[in-house]
Amino acid sequence: LDAVRSMVELSPNDFDVQENLLNCPDGTYDLRKGLDGRRDHDSSDLITKITGVIAAAFFILAILFYTILWTYVKGEVTVVDITW
Repeated sequence: LDAVRSMVELSPNDFDVQENLLNCPDGTYDLRKGLDGRRDHDSSDLITKITGVIAAAFFILAILFYTILWTYVKGEVTVVDITW
């Protein structure tokens, strides 16, 4: 039993270590690649959390918000790079 346990036992430190991965209902996204970074869920990623939002919807809302903000401030805004 000990020999088998060492092959399947995981530590809590093994989970959620890939900080560039975002788990969404429609797949897992590599945040460095944006929407192009989508791939199917994979249990070997060891991700324990999931968002409640499909990533494409999030990005569309972010673009809409930025467009509205830009319109109202007439370009008087500082763009901040939020890439990870």
